[in-house]
Amino acid sequence: MKCTKCGCTDENCSQCVAAQGKPCHWVADGKCSRCFDEDGKEKMFDDGWWYETTDDNSARFVLGQPGEKTLVCFGVNPSTATPDKLDDTLRSVKRIAGYQGYDGWLMFNLYPQRATNPNDLPVESERALVTMNRYWISRSMTVLALEFGEMQLWGAWGALIEKRAYLAESLRQIANDFLEGTQWITIGQRSQAGHPHHPLYLANHAEAAPFDIDEYLVTTLTKENEA
Repeated sequence: MKCTKCGCTDENCSQCVAAQGKPCHWVADGKCSRCFDEDGKEKMFDDGWWYETTDDNSARFVLGQPGEKTLVCFGVNPSTATPDKLDDTLRSVKRIAGYQGYDGWLMFNLYPQRATNPNDLPVESERALVTMNRYWISRSMTVLALEFGEMQLWGAWGALIEKRAYLAESLRQIANDFLEGTQWITIGQRSQAGHPHHPLYLANHAEAAPFDIDEYLVTTLTKENEA
């Protein structure tokens, strides 16, 4: 049998193991357990939505609606947003993407654990979550490149990247994963320390500018770590 949503089979469940740290099991005819949430409701991949979380919904890896021209936003960590109930940050991301001329948007984060207040993030990162986060970013970016059109990476973590040391390391890993052939931008004025603007409260007419991620990693984040 093959899952009609994620594509896993009786013989090959490797992508489910990579995504959730354990094998899936069959829940309905043609659909596996990874495609359902903790309440038994089918996860929302339909109507153009990309949405992937852990089984207990404590972490979110990807959320958005890609298009022929997709703005790929990177924040610090997810809050409570779901496809049917976007939070203020995701509403801003969707709004800004439209005003910037994109017909699609995706939201990734440097660390996938849900926390409305970044101060509630753990002091130390969980390796399994970091691995799963990189997996879903990589898989999503691969599909975007093969099946969709133009994409632009938007650095939008703000000064919140200073909250935990592992956030900077996560950005380094993500930037290295997608360094070749990708373009980064910022939207709105950067902070005095050089951090890109957070999406919340950005004006519709905020200007996009090229973002040298290499320089940022070497200068701004290195200085923060040495401080």
